[in-house]
Parts: sequence; C-alpha cells; structure tokens
Amino acid sequence: MSAAATGGDGRTTFFGNATVRGDAEVWVWRMRLQLRAQQAISMAAMLVGVAAAATVVESGWAWVFVGAIAADIVVIEVLLRRLRPGNFAATAVAATAATWMLVLVLAALIPYALPILLLAALLPLLATVPLLEQHEIRGFIGIGVCVVAATTVIAVVVDSPITDQLPQWLRDVSLIAGVVGFTVPIAFLAWDSHVRHAVGIHRLVDVNDALRSSRSRLVAVADEERRQLERNLHDGAQQRLVSLAVRLRLLGISHPAVAPDVDGLLEELQSSIDELRDLAHGIYPPLLERGGLGDALRATARRSSVDVVIDAVGIDRYDERIETAVYFCCLEAIQNVAKHGGPEAKVVIALRATDHRLELSIADDGPGFDLHEVPPGRGLRNMIDRVAAIDGDLDVESQPGEGVRLEASIPLGEGRRDTLGQSQWPWLQRAAGDGANDGVDT
Repeated sequence: MSAAATGGDGRTTFFGNATVRGDAEVWVWRMRLQLRAQQAISMAAMLVGVAAAATVVESGWAWVFVGAIAADIVVIEVLLRRLRPGNFAATAVAATAATWMLVLVLAALIPYALPILLLAALLPLLATVPLLEQHEIRGFIGIGVCVVAATTVIAVVVDSPITDQLPQWLRDVSLIAGVVGFTVPIAFLAWDSHVRHAVGIHRLVDVNDALRSSRSRLVAVADEERRQLERNLHDGAQQRLVSLAVRLRLLGISHPAVAPDVDGLLEELQSSIDELRDLAHGIYPPLLERGGLGDALRATARRSSVDVVIDAVGIDRYDERIETAVYFCCLEAIQNVAKHGGPEAKVVIALRATDHRLELSIADDGPGFDLHEVPPGRGLRNMIDRVAAIDGDLDVESQPGEGVRLEASIPLGEGRRDTLGQSQWPWLQRAAGDGANDGVDT
C-alpha cells in the first residue's frame, strides 16, 4: 500500500509506508546499506578480474572488465557522498542506471555469468520502484525489462574474447560465489519489505483507532448537545407555555364573558405545547434514559405519521452510547420513510440480542433506491457514523420499488446494564416524559 510524501526537493514520491519527514532518514540509511553491499560485491569481482588479468588471461579485454567494475565502484561512491534525504529517489535511479550499464558491458565479456548479471539487473529495479512517483513506475519497469532482455541476448549471441582463457574451475567458483553473494541484498530486500509491511499495518491500526475515537467523541458531543437543548426546551419554553396556559384558564374562570375566546387560545396554546414536546422528544427523548430502547421506540412509533412495527422482545438495558446510537438510527429510518414513502408506507424494526452483540433490522416498503446510482443522503450517513462510532457494522440493501433494508450488528462488550438505579440526569425524571405529561393540567 503506497503513501505519498514530499521530499526535500519538493517532489511527491510514493515509497511504501514512509509518510513523515523522519522516514526519509530511514530510507537514506537503507539505501546506504544497499549501495555498500553492491560496492562490496563489485570490489570482490574486480579483485578476481585483476588476478585473472595478471595470471591466466592474456587479452586486454580483461582490463576492460576490471575498468568497467572500477568505474561502477567510483560512481556508487560519488552517489553515496551526495546522498541526502531530499534526493534519495534520484540517487537510487542513478545507481540503478549505472548498474544496468555495467551489466550490459559484462554480458559481452563474461556471458557464463548470466545468472549473476540478471540478479544484478533485477535487484536495483526492485529496490528503486517503491521510491518513484506513481506515473514513473511503469516506464522504469519497462526500461528494466529491456535491460534484462538485452543482457540475455548479448550473453547468448556475442562471443566473449576472454571466457575461453578462463579455467573452468575459476568460472565455476566465481559463478557460485556471485550467486551466493547476491543472497545478501536479496535477504535485505526481503527483510526491508517485511519491516515496511509491519510498520504499515501498525500505522493503519493507529489511524483506524484514532478515527474511531474521533468519531465517537464527535457523536458523544452531538448527543450531549441534544440533551442540553432538550433540557433547555423543557425547563424554559415549555414550562413558560404551561404556565401561560394555567393563567389563561384562570382568566377564563374569573371572566366568564371572555371564556370562549380563552378556550380558543388554550387550544392553540395546547397545540404549540404538543409540537414543542414532540420537538424535544426528537432531540433527545427522556424515555430512552428511563425506559430503554423498547419503550422509547414504541413511543416514537405512536407519534409517527407512518405505520411502525416494533419488535423488541427480550431487549435489556445497554450502554448509553449503544442505546442512543440505535434509537437515533431507528428515528432516522422512520423519518426517511415518512419523507420518501408517504403516509401508506410501513416500517418494521426488529431488535435481537445475544450475549455479545445487538442485532438491529429496519425494513420498509417505501420506493427504495439504487445504491450504485444514488449517493447516501445525510440521514444514512448519520446512521453509518453512529454505528461505526460504537464499533458496529451497518449493511444497506435496496432496489427501486423494493424498499430499504438496514442490518446493523453492534458489539455489546461490557455494555449491558444489570441495574438501572437513578438517572444520571435528574432533570430527565421531571414531568416532561413521553406520555407522562400530555396535557397542560399536570
């Protein structure tokens, strides 16, 4: 999995799991190890070439072999001295290009070492690709394939001017030593890939945990704001309206002549109180805290403009976050059906609990929609966020003309309430509950 980061030269590169500035130093360290290993292999090959040129090979091409390897060693040393966190990607490309040029030259001089030459061409390719920009990778791999193909063709077609002068034992020993020697950078690449994969997994876990914590905090803040608003409505506007209704009733009793007008005003005032109570219940229902999911959902169903069936037999009390999330998911679903399905629509809400999970199913016979064509609305996104904030899963099934079905699975953990006790919000126990204070007389 690639991640983007900006190096010191301003280029945005894709290099595995390096995502912060400090990771550039790690990449420089890894590249130094790789280039030093390449230098060590080249030096060993150069020493063998010098010994062969001085003893058994009479052709001057042996010194061409030595010179080519020496030039590669010098180029790598220059690149190592210029290697910085801001240019490590460019340095890797330059080192790979130098290696490929050396491989092409050596293919014509020592074709018997083709396995070693192919390893030498492929290793820098594997090490450099993770450092490139995404749009550069395809071209770089294409060049690498061409180099490997050209190396193979040269080794097979060209007659070497020095191979016949080398003893068979020297060729066998150098071939074995070269292949074994390349296991070191191969092992390093394998280890490096494992480390980057492990680091990436840990970072994904950390990011996922941080995202869940952030989402949970946002949902908790929103719920607390709902409770505060419900309390303000009950303790403020609703109580004033109830007090005003009492004073109007007393006025009608004291002045019979205006009693008909007072009765009309009382009816309008009662309607306003009912609307305000419904609004407060939609913000945060006190019955959810006092009676739990079953009672709160059944009260919501009675007030709904569409037919709502609640199946919550055997549902216990659970953690406040779980009950709040489930309640408002159901409320969102009912409101969506009322908005899009019309007064004839029907909603069936079923709750089932096991020792470890709470299963929620919401199905309606509304118009439905195409999940691939219609993006989720705010209501559905709210439901997804609420369920995800309590580590649950939410699946949505819908087809045009077939309604919508929502399936949520929520882990309970230690979230079951064995005893209820007193509410942690005393104001919820006042006479603002669902069905407990339906008229202005109480």
